[in-house]
Amino acid sequence: MMIFFGSVLLAEETTTNGGEDRPFIVTGKIGLYSSDVDEYSGEHISNSPVLKTEVTVTHSRSKIYLSAMTYVSEKGVNEVDVLLGKSIEVGEATIDIGAGFYDIGRLGNTEEDFLAMYIGIELPRIVWGVIPFVYIESNTPLNNELSEGGVLWKAGVKKAIEIAEQPVEFKVEIGGNDGIYRTDPIPVTFAKGTASTEVSFYGVRIIPTFAVQKGFGGIAEEWRFIFGISVPF
Repeated sequence: MMIFFGSVLLAEETTTNGGEDRPFIVTGKIGLYSSDVDEYSGEHISNSPVLKTEVTVTHSRSKIYLSAMTYVSEKGVNEVDVLLGKSIEVGEATIDIGAGFYDIGRLGNTEEDFLAMYIGIELPRIVWGVIPFVYIESNTPLNNELSEGGVLWKAGVKKAIEIAEQPVEFKVEIGGNDGIYRTDPIPVTFAKGTASTEVSFYGVRIIPTFAVQKGFGGIAEEWRFIFGISVPF
């Protein structure tokens, strides 16, 4: 379903003034986006602006994390996600595995809710500093009569390029599914390009983002243009 801001924020090991490792790191992000388009399935959920928040607590040494996300539209909170996962470094590659619970629609009502398992892999840099990545997620509904689960996936590459001395990250990806949420199974459901950068304004880190997505049918349709701004903390 939805795990926004790309992969979960992974905390790096930091030290206190006394030189001892802090056992837990808390990170997060809050962002406002022009419309609600699921980052992983490509599903267009709403034309209305959406406020997305994420808070993650990571155990520094084990890289096990607990993350909670909320999605707030003009109708109020329409989804709360809770994830439990682990980051694993294999050489220069990073593997992110975990499970999640998605409380969708009327909060507390399990009719539209899902359980998920996911794995994301970020591979070492290849030619020209390009970083390949892949993500696979399996969704299981709590109520099989109202919804249907399935598997969704996406893969792509990303690279940071300095423009006028400002680093800008460009990402190109494609995604598909096996007919998740009772839609037509299409191996390649969407293609998407994203550009983002980080600036500082009076000491506050701000990340403006622009994305354009082309849907090929099924769960993702037509062209979508998404503008957003987020603040990590």
